[in-house]
Amino acid sequence: ARKLRASLHLTFHRFAEALAEGRILQREFPSDAFVYGVLGDANTELGRYREAIETAQKMVDLKPNTASYARVANLRSLHGDTDGAIEMFKTAARTADPGDKEAQSWCLVQLGRELWKTGRYAEAEKVFDEALDNFPGYHLALAGKGRARASQNDFEAAVKFLTDANARVPDVETTALLGDIYAR
Repeated sequence: ARKLRASLHLTFHRFAEALAEGRILQREFPSDAFVYGVLGDANTELGRYREAIETAQKMVDLKPNTASYARVANLRSLHGDTDGAIEMFKTAARTADPGDKEAQSWCLVQLGRELWKTGRYAEAEKVFDEALDNFPGYHLALAGKGRARASQNDFEAAVKFLTDANARVPDVETTALLGDIYAR
């Protein structure tokens, strides 16, 4: 229950509270990889990158899995190591539980976003398609596909994918992109 509370602090952007709760849990459960995930996420959001890197490494050491690899990928991305982030998101997607289609697709979407940021729009779109094949209707993959279509000047298709994504889970970023497309 306390691990869930720490995780909920992250969900509600109460990062200092998550960090405090995570530190208490770390003292009690020093070998629990989940706790290091909470600490890493809180440190990242608070701009404490050295600590975030240390906790991500500890998490990988304790439990090398999708959750730990995705955190390493995110930190690499934040530090401008796009190639390293792409490599780690690929690893995270490959190691995801085959029964957890959403987790696998989430990793693919993050991979697609990294590819998109480097201007590899067609490659990113293929990854978003893979995420949609794996988990049909996934709003994050639909939004990614819409962004990729817009980047390739296919605004009609972009509007379709972005509208579908927003209908499933309304999102400010998706709405703003739709606004940009309509304005154009």
